[in-house]
Amino acid sequence: MLDKENRGKEAVETDIMISGAGAQDSVSPESKVSEKETPKREEPNSEESTGEGLKNEERKGEEQGQKERGNRMAREFFYADVKASTGIFTNEWDKSMYLKALKEVHKLFRTELYGFCLLDDRIRLLAGGIQAQPRTIRRMLTASLEKFEADTAMAGEGEIIPAGTTIRLRLIRLEDELDAISVLRFIHLTPASEGYIRHAQDFWWSSYSTYRNYYRWPMLDISPIIEFLEGKDPRPFNALMEYHRRGEVFHNQIPACIRIGESEPLPVSRFV
Repeated sequence: MLDKENRGKEAVETDIMISGAGAQDSVSPESKVSEKETPKREEPNSEESTGEGLKNEERKGEEQGQKERGNRMAREFFYADVKASTGIFTNEWDKSMYLKALKEVHKLFRTELYGFCLLDDRIRLLAGGIQAQPRTIRRMLTASLEKFEADTAMAGEGEIIPAGTTIRLRLIRLEDELDAISVLRFIHLTPASEGYIRHAQDFWWSSYSTYRNYYRWPMLDISPIIEFLEGKDPRPFNALMEYHRRGEVFHNQIPACIRIGESEPLPVSRFV
């Protein structure tokens, strides 16, 4: 299980239940064969030869470790907070149209979506991908809003984003999976902390339902989060839900990793 507020990254690591004890090796009676029954196999009689073999094994282990670390570093995580000066997702139709646009657009930019929460005037996202860059996330969000407006206009809704609306983006690169998980909880608990609903798990327009195995939003990829947790706890979903419940008790404190950074105008075509 997890927790990061006011305690540092090592506290989050400690807060994830790490289980699994190493099994002791055993030797069956059948495996004990006498020397008369089994011919002796020639062993290297040179200490140099044996030492070289150990060095090769160590080298392979180091190379594998470097490869695994490189794979972890290759996936980038970003927290994105898109805030409009007025409500642009005020009803269920608006919200469903925007998520439809987001689903189509994020694939074009080869970005991964790990979590979201869609409110009346903002969307908070956990996004990223292999070697993802801030400019790619920014362009993806701009394109999603432009497609949302175009689609709603074609559906006969007219001007869905009122003239004079300003849209700003705060985009923060996260350090690692621990940051990503603390931000994911913050995103999921936002509807409750913002007063939209009493219990965050009851809010529909959020990825919380996917992590609860209740409804799978099709644009989400939760595997990076779950696979990371599987290395810390044998029941990753249970650990994540317990972490969320404790977050509600502490009133959804803002993670330290996203208390920095200024917002910037998001260049949606009509509002530049």
